[in-house]
Amino acid sequence: MDDDDGDYLGDSTDVTASHARRAVGRASVVAWVLFGLTATVLAITSVVLARRYSEAQAHLMTEANAHADAMAKLAKQETATKEAAARADQAEDQLKTVTADRDALAAKLKADEEKLAKAQTVAAAPPPKKAKKPVKKKKRR
Repeated sequence: MDDDDGDYLGDSTDVTASHARRAVGRASVVAWVLFGLTATVLAITSVVLARRYSEAQAHLMTEANAHADAMAKLAKQETATKEAAARADQAEDQLKTVTADRDALAAKLKADEEKLAKAQTVAAAPPPKKAKKPVKKKKRR
């Protein structure tokens, strides 16, 4: 059994060499099994991380859309508030104008009422009696 296959371990009749060849064969299988397990774990980890990334990205987009909607709603509310304030200021100015007009008309009415009261007092008072002219007596002839 002279098996000279160019093995670095030597002659195949050597017991130690036979055991060494089997050990190398077993080491080769163990290395491939470990490589396979490592590749499987790497693939599973990659899939899990990709799913988590996708979920996180979807969550982030949902939050970003909610934030954008909230900002748009806030902008609408601010615009509505400014418009309401402008209308309130305009109404206040109109109120001041109407109040000033009312006060002016009230003063004019009071003055007219006073004039009317004086006129009525003057009209109601009897006219002063005129002194009668003495009648000349006619001479009798």
